[in-house]
Amino acid sequence: QLAGGIAHDFNNLLNVVMGYSEMLKLDLGDADPEIIGFIDGAIAAVLRGAELTQRLLAFSRKQMLSPERVASNDTVEELRRLLARTFPASVEVKHVLEDSLWPVYADRSQLENVLLNLSINARDAMPEGGHLTLSSRNVTLSAEDAAAKGRTPGDYVELAVLDDGEGISPENLQRVIEPYFTTKGPGRGSGLGLSMAFGFADQSGGFLEIESALGVGTRMALHLPRMDEADAIDRGDARAPALSKSAYGETILLVEDGAELLALYERQLRFLGYRVLSAENAQDAMARVDEADHIDVLLTDAILSGGTNGYELAQMVSARCPNVRVRFLTGYADTVFAEASESDASVEVLRKPFSLAQLSAHVAATSDSDVPA
Repeated sequence: QLAGGIAHDFNNLLNVVMGYSEMLKLDLGDADPEIIGFIDGAIAAVLRGAELTQRLLAFSRKQMLSPERVASNDTVEELRRLLARTFPASVEVKHVLEDSLWPVYADRSQLENVLLNLSINARDAMPEGGHLTLSSRNVTLSAEDAAAKGRTPGDYVELAVLDDGEGISPENLQRVIEPYFTTKGPGRGSGLGLSMAFGFADQSGGFLEIESALGVGTRMALHLPRMDEADAIDRGDARAPALSKSAYGETILLVEDGAELLALYERQLRFLGYRVLSAENAQDAMARVDEADHIDVLLTDAILSGGTNGYELAQMVSARCPNVRVRFLTGYADTVFAEASESDASVEVLRKPFSLAQLSAHVAATSDSDVPA
């Protein structure tokens, strides 16, 4: 709870810094390149901070996931090629993949991030060089084995990273998933990589197993449930959006209970050409609905003060305005909202902190039926 709460609040602060930095950069135009460089440095720091909070959210199992059908062997093969190009020549990277590997239903980008972190840990455990093996296999966990390990029985895909490095002592092995605990020296690693892997596995319905012996090496195995094909939702291919302004001057009902963020988003949306009605909670939002001639878009934070969350507010507004487009913002989502977003492909969520271009793409019309008459 502490990790999730800190990450949520920190994401809000990062979003304020990101938003006003971008607005300042736009206002300055072709000003002194040195000043623009200062602003770019601030934005780069925000992005590094966002990576840190994403790891905290992963550990706390409060990150927003966008699961899709993933062919894990393809992911492992892409990672192997990346590691072969970037790891020192003293580290031999190879893979052992099961041919008929089951698909999994997982957040592709988070899965890639977890496997990369496990591989970096393996590399760091071999300062003089060694062998790093990426492997995949299908595993069926029986009820008896599951009970012995405190797991859920069923079919899993195991993605493992094996090294023949220094190994981890038994006392440290009990602590490696703790946030900010690291066996590396000062300045080498944040101590959040394995915490993130543990949280991602748990939130995805799987688990992480770590086996190690001093002087022998370490095996870190991520287990993800076999995908039920009927439950898959194709989230599409996410590409970096371009900044675009509204061509219709649509009306957006903006709901955000953080005063700094509310002021920032209102300014950004007006810059993008929208008419903005602002509210700090669900009660104020419904009052704006009653006063307005029409509302084209509801843009609301997922978590609001006052007892009504963003998803519940969206249902209330949609009942009054059936044609409203609903878009959500989140630093992380509560249980009700997370379940709704995973079961409903129409729930569109933008994670904080985000750029102005991402905001413009998020609120823009996504189909002809969305375009106001």
